[in-house]
Amino acid sequence: MKQRVLALVLEGAISAEMLLFAIFLLTNRRRTPALYLLAGLSLDLAGMIAANLLIAAEGFSQLADFVLFLDLLAPALFYLYLTQVRSEAKPLSWTAAAHTLPALAALALWRSGILSAMDVYVIACWSAYLCAAMVQFARHRDSYAPLALRRFVMMLTGAFVTITVLRIVIVANASGGAPFLTGTAYLFVLIAVFLVTCQFLFTALHYPNLLTSPASCVKYGRSALDAAEVNNLETRFDALFQEQKPYLNPDLTVAELSMMLDVPARQISQFINSRFGTNVPAYMNQCRARHAACLLVESPDKPVKIVLFEAGFTSKNIFNREFQRNFGMSPTAYRSAQLENEKEQ
Repeated sequence: MKQRVLALVLEGAISAEMLLFAIFLLTNRRRTPALYLLAGLSLDLAGMIAANLLIAAEGFSQLADFVLFLDLLAPALFYLYLTQVRSEAKPLSWTAAAHTLPALAALALWRSGILSAMDVYVIACWSAYLCAAMVQFARHRDSYAPLALRRFVMMLTGAFVTITVLRIVIVANASGGAPFLTGTAYLFVLIAVFLVTCQFLFTALHYPNLLTSPASCVKYGRSALDAAEVNNLETRFDALFQEQKPYLNPDLTVAELSMMLDVPARQISQFINSRFGTNVPAYMNQCRARHAACLLVESPDKPVKIVLFEAGFTSKNIFNREFQRNFGMSPTAYRSAQLENEKEQ
């Protein structure tokens, strides 16, 4: 009984979250195919779970066909979203409507009685689309930039794979007579979906436009470097920043970094955008803030004003702003907290 109550609470929370997320997306002025597909996926999941909730709570069995259709439409929307959110995506054409055919075919097979149970069909469709999505991601991995988008796509795909595996467990348990909606596996599915919705909201709020228009978060969409050259640049970049710490120079420019690394300035800007999801000045300030954090702890008697200059900052206001952005507190509060932790240890 407790499990069923918890499941109902999760179903209600997920439906509300996904509905709000879809509304949030549709208020965005930057309309892209990826935005519409992600909003469609959100509304699809919200509608499917809300309908399941009504079926379980009020006995609206007539919604079963609606749930089946949405359940089979969701993986298609996810796959299409992955094709559109990457850079250099091909424009959607009317042929994308063909992805509704598995859902329409399922309704026909179900209504005609050819298939008395749709569990295997649904899991097969989800598995096929997830495999296609993983192939798509593997082929165009570098096109999912910046890094935050790539991580989001990987986490979302992993979550859907986990949900599909749990659904297989549910079907196996149901074949043995275990109740479908009160089983532990179903509860885990809801928890997984709830975590996915939380990840949607967190990522969308933390990185505006990232999930629907990633090109606006990356200044350069095309790389002039091949994989070997990127790896070489990455190695030299890391060595330079660890050994010489060029960011300590407050007047550092992209042109100077270009000379140090013997790489065109445009490629350096692109590399930092792609790897760190930010621009060059912002990344330099991140490095300076981290260096200042080390100085604050290593030299507890050194005035903050001296620390900020030694870290490469030229203004106290900029220093305080960047430090707060990176560590969530002021430099003075950070120093006090770290020293207090050291005393306790």
